[in-house]
Amino acid sequence: MIYIEKPGMLTTVQDLGRRGFQQYGVIVSGAMDDYALQMANILVGNARGEAVLEVTMGGLRFRTSEHCVIAVTGATVNATLNGETLPCYRPVPLQPGDVVQLGQLLDGCRNYIAFRGGMKSNVVMASKSTYLRASLGGYNGRALKRGDTIHVDAHTAEAVRWQAEPPRYNRTEWTIRFTAGPEWAQFTEASQQHFTSRVYQVTPAADRMGYRLNGPGLARHEATELLSDAVLFGTIQVSNDGQPTVLLADRQTTGGYARIAQVIASDVHLFGQMKPGDSIRFTQISLDDSYRALYEQIQHLRILTQGIRFK
Repeated sequence: MIYIEKPGMLTTVQDLGRRGFQQYGVIVSGAMDDYALQMANILVGNARGEAVLEVTMGGLRFRTSEHCVIAVTGATVNATLNGETLPCYRPVPLQPGDVVQLGQLLDGCRNYIAFRGGMKSNVVMASKSTYLRASLGGYNGRALKRGDTIHVDAHTAEAVRWQAEPPRYNRTEWTIRFTAGPEWAQFTEASQQHFTSRVYQVTPAADRMGYRLNGPGLARHEATELLSDAVLFGTIQVSNDGQPTVLLADRQTTGGYARIAQVIASDVHLFGQMKPGDSIRFTQISLDDSYRALYEQIQHLRILTQGIRFK
């Protein structure tokens, strides 16, 4: 078991999401930074989609009761093991009674902690992901609290070969690539230019459902009503006041606002590391270029998988 001594601001169980049920109105959920989640699982020898702990803004402290192997990825954080520096982006064996703490964040917003063999958690519709608004999945459908216990598989295996280059999130201005959304052509030429040339800021209205942005107003040629239609992880909607919102892990299944853009699949995980006050510049690319960027990301994960060996 691991014993939660301090839960931090928000710590939940997440995997790659509750997929295949959106036609029934079921939210996907899953990790805000699915790339960091997959890296954490690869580093401990798990399947890429195994459930992990998603820790928002640090502060988590837990104690182990058995031997286990963990990996911490995501934001750069002052992590400690029994008061000494805990290396991130590598597999680390723990002994019974060890105490792990995630302290101050140096950059980024969220960390992911994977345990070799995975965690025992509520499986709902083929996923362990926590959806807080519906109290679904994860640890009794809620964020972790002091005193909670989580069962993990006991492992004494140590990595004999590994390699991982941590992403660098030390920035307050992000460049995000997108492809044109279904309603892109409905926006005025001035609005299209503003969207791709001006800076937008992440407002305090930012959570797992979506990030509300603030910047130059965006307008359509005609402010007609739209039928609700499907939305995706990274869909950017523009509300009636002209400000965009980026839909994220706990997004709704459909939306009725104009979709000006779609963040490409290989960039959407970056929103999981953004904080209120950060700035964003949007860059439009072609669909072919978005496929190439995703291929490169997938190849990086494959190479990392080949570089991990346990005794």
